[in-house]
Amino acid sequence: MLCKVVRGTELEPEWLVAANMLDDPNEATSGARMDRVWPADSVWNRVAVSVDIGRSEGWIVHVDWITRTEIPDVVGRGYAVMPLLRAKVFVADQAWQLARFIANALDVA
Repeated sequence: MLCKVVRGTELEPEWLVAANMLDDPNEATSGARMDRVWPADSVWNRVAVSVDIGRSEGWIVHVDWITRTEIPDVVGRGYAVMPLLRAKVFVADQAWQLARFIANALDVA
């Protein structure tokens, strides 16, 4: 659904994919599986959108699920990040515009 919405704009990235492209069953290391239900908001958990410089060229827009998990024998909660989506663009301004667009589309802004 998000891919269709982005295609209708001038912000179309080089690619927009699930972070776990190989559908690896180990979500802790590879990200959410493709058949996983989209995470629901809660008091402790959030969807986050961020921008990072690419490894070889361009910029990567990250959509991640941030959770606050209880840690045994520790007062308070720890953080865990599960990658959901990744998008690549070649220009920094486009990356930030796309991140803003995705955040608004997902209602996490």
